[in-house]
Amino acid sequence: MALNEIVSNISQTIEEQRSLINKKDSLSDSYSVLLRDSFVVNRFERMNFEKDLLAPLRTIGDALGDAAMFLLFPLVKPSFDNVFSVENFYAPMGKMSEEESEEGDDMTETEEDGANLIQIRNERFYNIVFSFFRFVSKRHSFSAEEYIESLTMSELCDYCEENALPNVLLSIYSMQSLNIEEWKKETDIIIEPLGDLELAWCLSKMPEEYLNMKEIRVTKKDKPCQFLVRRDGKEYQIDLTDFDVEVVTV
Repeated sequence: MALNEIVSNISQTIEEQRSLINKKDSLSDSYSVLLRDSFVVNRFERMNFEKDLLAPLRTIGDALGDAAMFLLFPLVKPSFDNVFSVENFYAPMGKMSEEESEEGDDMTETEEDGANLIQIRNERFYNIVFSFFRFVSKRHSFSAEEYIESLTMSELCDYCEENALPNVLLSIYSMQSLNIEEWKKETDIIIEPLGDLELAWCLSKMPEEYLNMKEIRVTKKDKPCQFLVRRDGKEYQIDLTDFDVEVVTV
């Protein structure tokens, strides 16, 4: 009996994972269509010439010559090492050892960096969804522009990293309707994502007080929404299509 139960659980887990993968693929296609047809997101980045380029050059000291040589390198004729000369061709070869050491890449640091990046992205997506539902819990209806205006500049700077905020809004917009009441009844296994946006995982970590509603409905407004984010001398301008959010509590 125990073996049959284990086999049944494994089969169920595989089917659920296959279903999640299929849903993700279909949602990815839907996102691309929506992004192309109705939900336009543009991102512009500007650098501060004085702060990002001139200030570091002033403090570089004696290495300014090396920096200038590096910057002007594309304008000069490259010179190749003298490795194809006749002298090198007839030069005696070094003795080859019978046992050659194999060099490999140390992947420990890379794997740790990847794990940290996944954790940072998961945390960023969760913070955005958390702030959105905290805003939802206090209102019956609002627009995406009103939600964005409620965020502080510090929050906008963090949420706009890697276009995370527009991706979350696009995900909510594409669903048109999010039935919270039905979602609470589901007992599917929710696996922590690998740095991707998984709305179900974010909702599973949400405090119950922010999910006291039956349904969330989204309606397109055909109105552009623009906001500008400034941080450390850089500017990010994000344009998107505004939409209304209606909260159904009964």
